Amino acid sequence: MFDFLPLLLESPDYPPTLFELPADVKHTIEFTHDDYPALEALKLKWHCVPALSCVALDLGGMVYPCVPFNGWFMGTEMSRNLLDTQRYNVGPLIAKALGLKITNSSLWVCKLSGLSFLCIIYFLQFFQKKLLFYSIPFFL
Repeated sequence: MFDFLPLLLESPDYPPTLFELPADVKHTIEFTHDDYPALEALKLKWHCVPALSCVALDLGGMVYPCVPFNGWFMGTEMSRNLLDTQRYNVGPLIAKALGLKITNSSLWVCKLSGLSFLCIIYFLQFFQKKLLFYSIPFFL
């Protein structure tokens, strides 16, 4: 679904250099839900730490382009990322896994949005328990 992009670092004294992220920091989890086992068969994964690098930081008159920033996810944001046609656009796959009938009406999309949001909340609660078990501090 997505790629882990390398870090590109540059300074006045050195040329731009790419650094691949080590495997032990590429944390992902699969979408699962006990009531919808077909979701697991889709092998949909999500990255644990959202990060942006296209943000400019203006600090004391100095502008630092491409400052990495990380935050946290909201269930509604994750749902939009999965379902929007201009994003990952896996709504029809999820709808099929949830047993929804896709019709010409937009009502199936509304139902899908609600159900996928509930699955995401379940998934995040399940994942948080795993995080507590592994003591990963960035998501607590």
